[in-house]
Formats: sequence, structure tokens, C-alpha cells
Amino acid sequence: MVTVKFFGIPKCHLNSIDIPVGSEVVFDVVLEEASKILGLNLKEIMVADRALKKNIFILVNGKRLDEQGGLTAKINPGDKITISKLLLGG
Repeated sequence: MVTVKFFGIPKCHLNSIDIPVGSEVVFDVVLEEASKILGLNLKEIMVADRALKKNIFILVNGKRLDEQGGLTAKINPGDKITISKLLLGG
């Protein structure tokens, strides 16, 4: 099981979901499963040209996803994922 928490993402802000994974998968697979559970196309919201959009910030167990391989980063059962849209302003 992988826990995914969303902040600032349209239609799933402050949602938390659990995604069953039996073994190591890549983040792209987790994103697809989260899309199915939420009934949203999260890739459309978060991905452009096969990479995360610059305004999307993702942590896996407190570490930045883009430093772990981006969409091909390895995700394991028990991992905690936080997905946030960067917001600017005052």
C-alpha cells in the first residue's frame, strides 16, 4: 500500500488515498492508479512532455521525486507520497 496526499490539486485538494501495490513500481504507475481512483486525469494536470510540470512538487518519504528519477522513480509498498501544486502570491 502507498499513501498519496494531495494539496492544491484541482478536484482532489486535501484528499488522501491508499493505492495497493504488491511490489516496487514506478511513480508513473502510481499516478495512473490514483487517476482511476479519483476519476481524474492526473497526468493531464501534472505532466508535460513526459516530465513533471514545473508547478508540481512531489515528495516521496520527504525527498523530492525529481531527484529520484521523476516519473520513473521507484515506489515501494509503505511509501508516503505528497503531491502539491506550487502556489505563489501574498
